[in-house]
Amino acid sequence: LKTQNERALTALEFDRSRQEGLSEQEQALSAELETLSGEVAAKEADCAAAEKEWKDLGARISALNTEINDLRQNVREKQQELAAKVDALRETQNRVKGLNDLEKDYEGFSGSVKSVMSRRAAEPALARKVRGTVADLISVPAKLSVAMEIAPGANLQNVVTEDEATAKELIEFLRKEQKGRATFMPLDRVTGREDRPEKKAVKKMSGVLGYADALIGYGSEYSEIVSRLLGNVAVTEDFDSASAVARAYGSDLRVVTLKGDIFNIGGSITGGSTMKAGNILSRKSELDGLAGLLEQQQKEADAAKADADALTAARQAKNAELEEKSAAYDEKRQAAQEQKNALTALTVRRDELAGRLGVTRESAETSSRSRKEHEDFLASFAERLAAQQQAEEKAAEAA
Repeated sequence: LKTQNERALTALEFDRSRQEGLSEQEQALSAELETLSGEVAAKEADCAAAEKEWKDLGARISALNTEINDLRQNVREKQQELAAKVDALRETQNRVKGLNDLEKDYEGFSGSVKSVMSRRAAEPALARKVRGTVADLISVPAKLSVAMEIAPGANLQNVVTEDEATAKELIEFLRKEQKGRATFMPLDRVTGREDRPEKKAVKKMSGVLGYADALIGYGSEYSEIVSRLLGNVAVTEDFDSASAVARAYGSDLRVVTLKGDIFNIGGSITGGSTMKAGNILSRKSELDGLAGLLEQQQKEADAAKADADALTAARQAKNAELEEKSAAYDEKRQAAQEQKNALTALTVRRDELAGRLGVTRESAETSSRSRKEHEDFLASFAERLAAQQQAEEKAAEAA
């Protein structure tokens, strides 16, 4: 019994010592596991953030590609629009140039007038004395261009001079050079027409637009000349209106319609088609209209170019951003993978540590059971030993 007791005491002491060691080991492992679990949680957050940043960057790159494609299409369309506007502008410019060349060459004018105006262009001193042709000095609304071409007739080519002396000089020039004949209207000689009493009544008649000299534009210094040429010409909307005016006042004035039909003093009527290419005032009217069109087309072309340039600049900016984001994308993806790898490593360590902790706890439980068995054995041994001693004592008393 004594030997068994000693063995049980030794085993109990070993169990106590082992249990204390396992307890300390369990506490250390638990603390390490708690720390590592915190690191895993933190790394999971870092990993999620890195992956989100990477995926957000990928979404931005996808959006940029869409935006760039849209901008590329917009630039293409705007450039096509610009090309069309530039073509229209050039077409108008060419038309203006052609008309200006005709104006400069006095196309449609007689050879004598061309000679006079050519000499005027070559001699600055003469340019101050020759004001121009009647056609040069008046401005006519497009609506009235045909009527005003017909009403004065050849008088549109009359040359307006500063004085009679200049007219005489030019007549001598034409005679000497055998350039033909021309009509001159010196400002110091030509007088206007007096207003006739029927003028107000005519203007009140149906279809009458007014008298020709009041419907066109000109400098005040040329009022006598315009009055002389057009002061007795009434303008009407149509043939029937002109006929009514001519029947009432045809002995004193001429009547012209917007289409160019003219009722002459005395009863004759002239009308029919007109050749637009040779019409001096129609050409001027077209030039006036083209000037506004040219300005508008230039503005539209400039606006289209500005839009195209802005779209191109925006596309270039998006391309630059795309290059930057694409370069960062690989870095962010690598960073996300590194975070993921680090998380995996931490998770493996944590799981290994949790496994060690589980083994330690099982060992501790085994050690605890062994200790309990030894403690129970010692308690039983103590009871047996006490019973034996009591029996020996009773035996000694009986002896």
